[in-house]
Amino acid sequence: MDPVALSIANMLVGNEKGKEGLEITLSGPEWRFLGPAIVALTGAPMDFTLDGSAIPMWTRKHIKAGQKLKIGKTTGGGCRSYLAVYGGFPKVADYFGSKSTSPLVAIGGYQGRALAPGDLLAMVDEIPKNLGGHPSVPEHLRPQYPTSWEIMAMPGPHQEGFLTEEDVDMIYSSELKVSHNASRSGIRLVPPRAPQWSRKDGGEGGSHPSNLVEYGYPLGTLNWTGDDPCIFPIDCPNFGGFLSSTTVIRADWWKLGQIKAGNTMQYKRVSLEDALNLRKKVEEYLVAIQKAIESGSFEGVQALETTYSPSGDYGKAVVAERPARGNEPQVRYRQGGDDHLLVEYGNEQFDLNHRCRVTALEKVLRGPDAPAWLKETLTNTVGCCTSLLLFYDGAKLDRERLVKYLQSLEDQLGDLSKIKVPCRRFRLPLSFESKEQTEATQRYMETQRPHAPYLPITSNSRRRTTPSRRTS
Repeated sequence: MDPVALSIANMLVGNEKGKEGLEITLSGPEWRFLGPAIVALTGAPMDFTLDGSAIPMWTRKHIKAGQKLKIGKTTGGGCRSYLAVYGGFPKVADYFGSKSTSPLVAIGGYQGRALAPGDLLAMVDEIPKNLGGHPSVPEHLRPQYPTSWEIMAMPGPHQEGFLTEEDVDMIYSSELKVSHNASRSGIRLVPPRAPQWSRKDGGEGGSHPSNLVEYGYPLGTLNWTGDDPCIFPIDCPNFGGFLSSTTVIRADWWKLGQIKAGNTMQYKRVSLEDALNLRKKVEEYLVAIQKAIESGSFEGVQALETTYSPSGDYGKAVVAERPARGNEPQVRYRQGGDDHLLVEYGNEQFDLNHRCRVTALEKVLRGPDAPAWLKETLTNTVGCCTSLLLFYDGAKLDRERLVKYLQSLEDQLGDLSKIKVPCRRFRLPLSFESKEQTEATQRYMETQRPHAPYLPITSNSRRRTTPSRRTS
């Protein structure tokens, strides 16, 4: 959730900045070390003791076998701290190339869940002798965790044509309060009023103006489930049918890891150029901290900026369009922050031909003949109904170049009205009620949409919405 704090914790103990560590939310555990270790705790301020004596955060600490390390509750702003251990946790298995835990789906990390009393984590056997000393990041250079945040974001993927100008002004000019529903999967906000919307319903997407035909969700996007806004952080769903109006830029993702219930925040609109400049500053800050830890001198290191004066040229959600040509549908290219681009076919209506086109485009982008520069920067794709969401490294790939390449692929794909797509048929059992369905419904009501005509889902509600079928 907070890559800046985790990166610095790893630097302090001598790890690569992307090494696995432990994320502690609001309050932490007590650890007994069975062997020597080097640790560092960064992030939100928390009570931090070794054998009952207070020790500083943001500092390299050498642990002896048998010592007890305790992390208590938060004592200030922010809500997450990060414990790095030299060498990481070598016995925790990789899952799809990562050791991160996704508790909602019970995969990754340590048995797919949060750590519990009695868990045993293996460390490396030997500590290098060159990692002596106790380097510490000075307090004035540590990221600040206020109770009122400024968060930089870019319009899109859906804004003009969906929200009124008054709605857009409300999003960017009002203080939004963080509700008690704030977690790794969603940070629900309390706006000053409900949107007025610029349309009466969601067309084929649904009866509410916030409904859309399903599409991929960018990380950090502000998603509207009905009239309720929710920021989607790192463990969010990757697709769905609710409108997303603005997306937090990558440079400010770390703030989403520290903002907590009761805090307030205000969006600031920035351009793509602003977003990339801020991203560069975060990287420069981390590089400077790394060099200072290695050299032992923090002289000349600049603190991480938490506020910014945007250029004002923030543009629109739709960055390019391609008109329909014969059997080739209209294409809109929508931005989702500085790392996502949504390729949308047609005009907000489901069409199986468009879904086939999404499949064909995705196949070309992920195929062996894709250019090397694309393979190096395209990290993920989410194809859904009439659109394809691209996850790419915006710091390495120029968006204009990507859009022009995508437009050229439309000419290459041509008329696909008679395309044949390989399909598979799955036969699955039908379950109306189960423990997993009940838990999923409850989780949806708590974190997404608490009130709807179809909630809570029960056998009776399914019976009411299922056409009767008589058999003789």
